[in-house]
Amino acid sequence: MKRIIACFVTCATICSFVSCNQTPKDTLEYTTKKSTESISASESVTVKPIDPPEITGDVVAELEDGLTVWESFDPDKHAVKLIFVGNKQYYFPDLNPEYVVNVKYDLFQNGGGFFQALMKPMETPITVYLPVADYLNGKSFVVRWDSVNDKLQVTHHDTAYQPSIDVFSYYSDEPIRVKDAFLHFALTKHFDGEYSERDLLQIGQITYNCNSLNISTFQRTANFIALETTRDELRYVYYYTKLTDSGEKPSETVIRHPDPFTACAADEQPVEIPDAALADIERYFHGLYRINLYHAPNFKDPEADRALIRKYEAFKQRALKKYLATDIPMIGD
Repeated sequence: MKRIIACFVTCATICSFVSCNQTPKDTLEYTTKKSTESISASESVTVKPIDPPEITGDVVAELEDGLTVWESFDPDKHAVKLIFVGNKQYYFPDLNPEYVVNVKYDLFQNGGGFFQALMKPMETPITVYLPVADYLNGKSFVVRWDSVNDKLQVTHHDTAYQPSIDVFSYYSDEPIRVKDAFLHFALTKHFDGEYSERDLLQIGQITYNCNSLNISTFQRTANFIALETTRDELRYVYYYTKLTDSGEKPSETVIRHPDPFTACAADEQPVEIPDAALADIERYFHGLYRINLYHAPNFKDPEADRALIRKYEAFKQRALKKYLATDIPMIGD
C-alpha cells in the first residue's frame, strides 16, 4: 500500500513541475498610446556628432597659443581641407558656417528678414573645407577663442590665418579643350594658345553674353565673353563677331579683343547660352566666385523667358557651391 501511495505522490509532483514550466500563450492584444507631445525647436543647433577625423596633412602650421592646423587638398571636393587642433574651443566668426564639418551655430534673423547662421565655439579637432575660389581670392579668416574671468567678463582672442598650401600644383597642366566653340575661342585668345585646368584657376569671374539689349540704344549687342582674373584685376572681353555696339564705356581696366570669331551675321548668333558652355563652366572653372549670364529677352513668351532665368540662377548656385561641408537650411533664402 505504501508503495502505491509513494508512486502516486511521485507522479503528482512530476506533473506539477511540468505544468509550472509551460508558459501559457498570451492571446490578448495590447496597444500603446502614442505620444502627442511636440518637441520645441531650439534656436541653438548642433550638427550630429561624427567620428573624429584622421589628423593628417601636406602642410602643418603652428598658430598662437598651441593651435595647430593641418592643411591638405581634396580634389573631389575642390577644396582646401583644414584640421584645427588645440586645447580650447574655437570658432571662425567671418567664415561661412557651411564650410565647417559638424559646425555648432545659432540662427538669427537679420534686418532684411533673412535667417543667418552665427557660429559657436567648438572643441577640436575641427575640420574646414575652404572652396578653391575663396582660397585663391586670398580670403584669410579669423580664428577666435574666448576666455571668461572671475567677473564673468568675456574676452575675445583673435588670430588671422591664411592657408599656404599650393592649390595650383594639384591641378593638371595638360592641355584641354572645352566643348563650346565660342568659349574655346575666348580661352585660346586669353592664354595665347593652349590652356589647361590649372590655367583656368586664374579666372575668378566669367560673363557669357548672348545677344542682349543695350539699354541706352535698345539695340542688340554683339555676343561676348568677358574673363576677369584675380591677379591683375583686368577684364578681358572677347567678341563673337566684329566689334559693334557693345554697350560699354571705355575703361582702362578693360582689354578688348575685337578679332571676329566667325563671319556669320549677328542674327545667326545664339540668343541663349548653350548648354555645352554651362557644362564647361561647371566642369573646368574651379576658381570662380562670380558668374554672369545674359541672354536676349523673349518678349513674345514671358513665361519661357522667366523659366530660362530660373535655369541660369539654379546653375550659378550649383556651379559656385560645388561642395558644402554642412547644409544649413536658411529660411528666406
